[in-house]
Amino acid sequence: MKLFRNRMFVNLLLLGLIALIMVYVGNVQRTDQMQELAEKDAVLTSVNPESIQVIELKQAGKPRILLRKNDGLWWLAEPVVTIADPTPVERLLEMLEQTSYSNYPVDQVNLESAALWPARMIIRFNNTQLSLGATDPLRGYRYVLYNDT
Repeated sequence: MKLFRNRMFVNLLLLGLIALIMVYVGNVQRTDQMQELAEKDAVLTSVNPESIQVIELKQAGKPRILLRKNDGLWWLAEPVVTIADPTPVERLLEMLEQTSYSNYPVDQVNLESAALWPARMIIRFNNTQLSLGATDPLRGYRYVLYNDT
């Protein structure tokens, strides 16, 4: 009887060890899959930030902001004319290369509930327009309308 208990204990121990290995392997595979998906995620736009010469920001009820690049420096052209602080301009340009974690055809999205129609803000980089909407409350991602997606 004692031998039976020892074998049962060893078998249960082995079963537990196998279960732990399976959980570990599953987590490693899931992590690898998540990394692959992150690498495959599309960049928001294919626009090269270096090519941008004009940035226009429009927000309902506020004056239009117009930035122009002249001789390598960014200038605020509207509502007043002055040299622009490079840090906010760089942050705007970084938007062009942000990761898009998901995208949907525009006809499959309720634009009003995502605050994309009317958009909370429209940013135009040369001729490329991004409409900014609400923020997803669970993940904190911003809804952006670009090229009908």
